[in-house]
Order: sequence, then structure tokens, then C-alpha cells
Amino acid sequence: MICCEAPTQILPEDYHFKNGHSKLIKVKDGVEIHLIHVNEGNLSQAQPSVITEQVKRVNFNEPIIEPNKEKSANISNLRDNFLNLHFENFSSMIQSDMFDRKSEKNILYLNGSNKYGLTIMYKKPFSKLLTDESISPKSTIFFIHGVGGNSLVWKHQLKYFAEQNYEMIAIDLIGHGKSTKSKVFSHYEFIEICSHIRAVFDLFAKKNNIIIGHSYGSSFAVNLSQERRDLVQKVVLISGGMPYPLNYINPALNTPLILFKLMKPFIDCHFFCSAFSPDFKEKNNDMFHISAESLFYTMKGQHWQPNYSRTDYFKNQKVLLIEGSDDKFVPFQDAFEMMKSLDKGYLIRIERGSHMVILEEPDILNKLINLFINDT
Repeated sequence: MICCEAPTQILPEDYHFKNGHSKLIKVKDGVEIHLIHVNEGNLSQAQPSVITEQVKRVNFNEPIIEPNKEKSANISNLRDNFLNLHFENFSSMIQSDMFDRKSEKNILYLNGSNKYGLTIMYKKPFSKLLTDESISPKSTIFFIHGVGGNSLVWKHQLKYFAEQNYEMIAIDLIGHGKSTKSKVFSHYEFIEICSHIRAVFDLFAKKNNIIIGHSYGSSFAVNLSQERRDLVQKVVLISGGMPYPLNYINPALNTPLILFKLMKPFIDCHFFCSAFSPDFKEKNNDMFHISAESLFYTMKGQHWQPNYSRTDYFKNQKVLLIEGSDDKFVPFQDAFEMMKSLDKGYLIRIERGSHMVILEEPDILNKLINLFINDT
């Protein structure tokens, strides 16, 4: 059963994408995945026959989460210091003398926590990609959100990269946003959702593609980047930790669905109190509106068998990991351990950053991603 969707409305002018469309993609019988497509290019030649497309202009009217103007002046000044720096790409940034350098074992630390509110870490020596060609601005960027969110959590990134003429796809996972609200649990299992995302990717992918995932979306980003590694040059994982099954013990998931529905207001409260910084306003908004049933099935579906060993991930791909120091959902140590397993990976720690840095620190995040994309 597919729930009826409310009619869309016009985005506030500052967030209206001139070249953006809202689309429903049928990935299998009974499952349609909604996405925002910005700066649309030509479809790939090989199109899975199972996929059909319904297109309409994007005209959302969702609340915009804006950073709290009263955030600590000290942190705000550090952020401004970084934003005022000018680099051509990520390599030029790490090769500059703007950071305090420290080496420990085989990890190089570029400490800018007291100057810019962030620290960069990577293994040395840093391996080069097999090609030195820059990724074309015409590459497609795919955005994958986490549990409970939808494609609109990327609105700051969509606006920023739209102005640079990147083609972008921001997906609503099943049960989220305007995608199908299935009542079949198997539709929400990790491997099944991976198949939905691959179907969308195969439809819109170009020769060069970049995958960006947040939270649970990072796990899908990892899977997609390895299943389609010849087409994915770079991966950005935000607040994602290790790309392994969560398999965590959550008593709420052992209850009947009817009881979970009664508990959902408390679960929502826990999320908003934990995912955002205390001084961040406008947390409760439609970007995180999800039914109890879809949330229940999504959380229960977070289990799978890893397809690759840790050393097999990201061959000839560059990876950028971004974590907030105050993330209450993903331990920083998880991201650090992942960085140590990468030959071509950077880890950036954003001081006082929460789990939702994509909304709380959009300017910092956009600049870091842009520098990474522009790297050779």
C-alpha cells in the first residue's frame, strides 16, 4: 500500500532550484523512490527495464533549519577564520602552513582546533589515485540521508552545488519523505534498500560520480561505492562511523509495533535532544517527519553481512570522513578506526559539531566537500 502524498508547494526563494525536479522512480513492484534531481543531464544509456519515471517540477515548502545566531562567539569566530581561508583544493589546504602539524605513528594530524575549529587526520604516506585527472564539474553527486530524515536535509548542499552546476540526485529512502510507505518489512531491510539505491544510481550515473552519505546513509554510500566502484571516484561519509552492520540491541525494537507507536513521541524527543547541539533552534520540523511504522521497520532492517573485508574497501577511491566532536550517536573512535584502514582517506573532526553537522554547519561542510571534490 502506498500512502497518498500531500501536494507540494513552492520553496522559499532562496532555496528554489531553477533546474530542480521532483521525481518518483519505480524500482520494483509496489516501491517508488522519490528524489530531487538538480541540473538534470542525459540519462545513462543502460536503463533497467523495471524503472519508470514520473517527473514534476520541484516546489517544496519545508521549514529551513538555520544555525542559531547566538551560538558561542568563540566557535563562530573560529568557523569564520576557516571560511576566510582560500584554497584551490583539498591538497593545497593540507600542504599549507595554516595548521599545526603533528605525527604519531603513521598518522599525520593537522591541528586547527584552536584556529579554525577543526582537525584533519590522514595516514602517511598518502596514496595517489591511479589517475591525476580532476573530476569534471559535470559529474553527478548522489546524496543519501539517514534514518528519519529525507532529501530535504541536504537543502544547503543542493543550493550550494547547484550554483556550481553540478548535477545532483538526493534520494528519499523507502518509508521516508515522499517515497513509498510500504507495510512490508522486507522492503526495509538493508540489502533491499541497497537495491533501490543501485537502481536509481544506474539510471542517472555518469562516467564520474560522487557519493555523499550521512549517518545510516553512509552505510548505503559505502555499499553503492563498492558495488559500482568503476563509476564512483570519491565518497564523502558524514557522521557515519564504520561501514559495518549496526546490530545494536534496542529494546524498543523487540516490542510489538502497536507499542512502538505509543513510544514514538519519546523516541522523537530523544533524537532531537541528542542529534543536535543544545543551542540549535528549529529542530522539530518536517525534514524529520516519519511514521512510526516506517521508522520501526527501518531500524529493524539495520542488519546485513559485510560483502567486503576492511582492506578491500575503496580501492582507487578517495574518501572524506567528517565527524562532529559532540556526536552522541557515532563515536569518533569509529571514524578514526575507519580512517586508519584507508590508503586514500581523510578524517576531519569538527569541534563542537553534532550528529547533524549537515544542518548546523552547512558553510563549513560545503567548503570542505567542495575542496575535496576539486582535488586531483
